[in-house]
Amino acid sequence: MPEGVVLLMARLKSEDRLAVQSVRFSSALWTPGKAKKWLEKEGYKSNSFEEAVEKSWSVAVPISKLSDEKRLAFGWASVIEDREGNAVIDHQADRISVSELEKAAYEYVQSSRQSTEMHDRLGVAELVESCMITPEKRQAMGIDGKGITGWWVGFRVVDPEVWEKVKTGIYNEFSIGGSAKRKAG
Repeated sequence: MPEGVVLLMARLKSEDRLAVQSVRFSSALWTPGKAKKWLEKEGYKSNSFEEAVEKSWSVAVPISKLSDEKRLAFGWASVIEDREGNAVIDHQADRISVSELEKAAYEYVQSSRQSTEMHDRLGVAELVESCMITPEKRQAMGIDGKGITGWWVGFRVVDPEVWEKVKTGIYNEFSIGGSAKRKAG
């Protein structure tokens, strides 16, 4: 793989093998034209080509519960509002909307369910639980009062080395990442 090119791969529910889902190019090393030519030369077909955005984001929240014998880890993948209803601001001073987080969570559940190690090595864990918790859903479930608004997840860690890092606290939080275009207001 040339320098500055990253393949994002996932195992679709309908297939038994990993497939390239996205090809990302470092904007410091690749122009859009050069990237398009490389994709064509390598035989990649695309429905769309998006130029790099200037903004990246990530939010990390501690793992809440472990089940050692089942290699399960549970916690918040992302929190939008704390227990008091206060907005949670990410590391880049932005806020993810409920609708955008729901969209991302549902897309992830439907298309991949695979986790990476440190946003890099795919296939180290599999999603076994996912629930978007919103005020409306709390009310529908009969849960009274305020509470956290966000995305709760559970993963079965299949990689023994990664599980050891989770158990010992080296990996002690979930992290989601993505990119977005800044919206005024």
